[in-house]
Parts: sequence; structure tokens; C-alpha cells
Amino acid sequence: MKVSSFTSALKSLLSKSSKNSAAPDIEKEAMREQLRALEQEQQKSSEKNKKLWAMGEAVHKERRLVDEKNALLQQETEKLQEEKARLQTEKAKVEEKVKKLWQTSTAVHQEKEKINKLKQEVELKHQEVIDSVNYAKRIQEAILPPLSEIAAGFRDCFVLFKPRDIVSGDFYWHYRRDHITVIAACDCTGHGVPGAFMSMIGNTLLNQIVIEKSIFRAGEILTLLDEAIRLALKQDDQESSSRDGMDVALCVIDTERNEVRFAGDNRPLYIFGESLEDGFMELIS
Repeated sequence: MKVSSFTSALKSLLSKSSKNSAAPDIEKEAMREQLRALEQEQQKSSEKNKKLWAMGEAVHKERRLVDEKNALLQQETEKLQEEKARLQTEKAKVEEKVKKLWQTSTAVHQEKEKINKLKQEVELKHQEVIDSVNYAKRIQEAILPPLSEIAAGFRDCFVLFKPRDIVSGDFYWHYRRDHITVIAACDCTGHGVPGAFMSMIGNTLLNQIVIEKSIFRAGEILTLLDEAIRLALKQDDQESSSRDGMDVALCVIDTERNEVRFAGDNRPLYIFGESLEDGFMELIS
């Protein structure tokens, strides 16, 4: 039985006892005490119920707040999961790019090693070519007449020889026998190695014509030189495409007769002297 129902029953009994004057006073007083105690207990129970109700309301509110926070946390968790998925996708893309870059870097490194190897081979070949050309230069310089040999027959003379490349397509030639001196300045077609080959051919042919055959007529020397070059390069053959040759200025100087015989192919002769009318210089083509 609840306290409130029991209290109501006790009040009803007490009222009946009051009407019944025969009930002892002691029993009435005892019933009153029980009634007061029950009322106090009822009051305490009511207060407890109020507190429990208030606590229940507070717990409900806290639970509602917790549910709201959980909902927000769930939303944030979903967002974080989406962001995580996006970041994982971006990470996969970046890793793929890094992989491709690494493959490209490896390929570039391999190509660089190949290029360096080829560069070393080219540099080695280039150095071999330069060494060969420098050796050819020493050979070419060896066949040129020394200035002392030329100066022995002339009081005032000089040689201006400045090759554009290591070896030259130009050369000068000199030979003296008794009172006759033959001197020539030759400009071969081409520069560098091709011109140097032509200069070697021209030097050899002049040696054959003048020294071996003892021909000292300027025009004849030039004619024979032209024929010999055409023969050496097979320029008279119909299938030949060679148009190589040389421009020559050649002088035969006879100190006994005090005369100079000149023959030139695209190269003139300049004569300097105080007795000349046109400014100390005369041009003979």
C-alpha cells in the first residue's frame, strides 16, 4: 500500500474514533502520532519524488544533448571519412605520379649515362683526329721551305703564312739552282684537311716538274702543273665530279740576266719600286 492511501485510511479511522467517544484517549493519541509520522513520511516521499523527477528531467536533457552531440560527431565522422577517402585518392594519384617521375628520372639517368659515354667516345675520337691533324701540320710545315733558304737569295724578303685551320690549304714553294730561283704562292680549293691534301699534291707536282724535270719556264711550269692536277684527280673522266685545283702566282727569277718571268692563274703580281710611275707599285695580272 502507498503511504498516501495508508494515511487517508488512518485519517478515516481517527475520525470514526473521534465520533466514538468510547475509544480510549491513548489509542487516539497513538493514532495521531502515527498520522503525523505518516504525513512527514509522505512529505519526504513527495520531496524525493520531486528530486527524482528533477533528476529525471536533467538526465533527459543531458541525454538529449548527448544525442545531439553524437549526431554532430556522426556528421563530422562522415565528413572525416569522406575527406580521408579523398586524401587516399589524392595520395594514390601522387604516388602514381611519383612512380612515373621515378621511371622518367631513371630513364633520363640512363640516357644521360649513354650520352656521357658517347660524349667520351666523341671526345676521344675528336682528340685522335686533332692529334692526327697536328701531326699532319708538322708534316706540312716540314715540306715548306724555311725562310732562311728564301732569304739566302733575296736581300729583303718575308713570308706571311697564317692558316685559318690547323693545317692549311695554302702553301708556298721555293727552289734555287745556280742563278735561277723559282718561287710560288699557291691557294688550293678548300680549307683544313681537304686543302692540306691539295697542298701536298701541289708541292709534290712542283717538285716533279721543276726539280726532277728541270723545267724553268714559268708558263710551261704552270701548264704542266694544271695537266698533272687534272690527271691526279681524274678530272678528265666523264664520271668525275672533282673540280678541285689551285690558284697560283709563280715567278722564275734569273739573277744572271736580271729578269723575272711570271705566270699566274687567278693570282696577280705586284711590283714595287721607286722608279715606277703609279705610286711605287705596278700590277701585272
